[in-house]
Amino acid sequence: MGAKIIHISPDYVFNGEGTLPYREDDSVEPVGVYGKSKEAGERAIRDILEEHYILRTSWLYGEYGNNFVYTML
Repeated sequence: MGAKIIHISPDYVFNGEGTLPYREDDSVEPVGVYGKSKEAGERAIRDILEEHYILRTSWLYGEYGNNFVYTML
């Protein structure tokens, strides 16, 4: 069918110990249940669809603290 998917995933798939920005080929090592579930979702997408895009991001929004939306406002 030629279906493609864009999956938005958090940086929680990493262990958080890096000192440089993560790269797309960095290995994942989630430490919590949330990160492990997100990594499992990414893996399922890679296994099911040949053509896919996984966008990893962080700091998008939230009621408290700094985030992208508050910074742009």
